[in-house]
Amino acid sequence: MLRGGIRQAGASHASFMSQYFCSRYIFINYLIFKNGNNAH
Repeated sequence: MLRGGIRQAGASHASFMSQYFCSRYIFINYLIFKNGNNAH
């Protein structure tokens, strides 16, 4: 039972990390895109 709880916590943590990195990646691409548009 404890092992299953740890596995669930790890899965939710991994999903949070992937969402965090995905949103951060999109945000960085957005900044680069914005700066590229301003350069022209």
